Amino acid sequence: DLLDDEPNIDPRETLQIEQIENPEQVNKQTAKQKIQKERVQQRQARAGAVSVWSRPLPFVGAPLWMALALLAVLAVAGGSFFMLRPKASTLPVVSKLPTVTTAPASPTGYGDPTSTVPPKPTTTPTIAPPAPPPNVIAPGAYVQVKSASGLSVRDAPTTSGKKLTVLPNGAKAHITGASQTANNFTWWPIDQFDPANPQRSGWCVEQFLVPTTAP
Repeated sequence: DLLDDEPNIDPRETLQIEQIENPEQVNKQTAKQKIQKERVQQRQARAGAVSVWSRPLPFVGAPLWMALALLAVLAVAGGSFFMLRPKASTLPVVSKLPTVTTAPASPTGYGDPTSTVPPKPTTTPTIAPPAPPPNVIAPGAYVQVKSASGLSVRDAPTTSGKKLTVLPNGAKAHITGASQTANNFTWWPIDQFDPANPQRSGWCVEQFLVPTTAP
């Protein structure tokens, strides 16, 4: 009976043997599944990160990105306030200027401190000549013309000298130097005989002069 229950099998029928997959195809399929799995994990990680930024914070009710943006705005506003706040004192601070020491002058004029300063020239005081004795015709004394016809003043101590002027009787003059002798006369150099030009000078003979005081 058991043999009757078995299906009729044709002895000529060839049985199909299950085909075994190629190992290379198995490896490729495994790698493809691995890549797909990694992509799913990356998408899940990005979705999780976005959900963290979008998740509302406790006690605030705003998402994390909005709270961070608000903190950044407050930080910028606070920094601007401190930068624009006026200072306590706006007066300029005057610093003390350094003291500059000038080197003494040198002969070269460049302020070389090693050079010696030339000594100042000493001036010899002018000693006034002693006053002549009174009533004596001498250098430095004053004389007066004593001649009714006047007295000639020449440019040289000689009768051939050019006549410069004629002093009237009573005119005063100043003896400027030593006398000279010529043409049997004693000649004296004089000045201050011309009120318009006191420096004008000349020569006149002693014969018509007498000692006198300064005008």
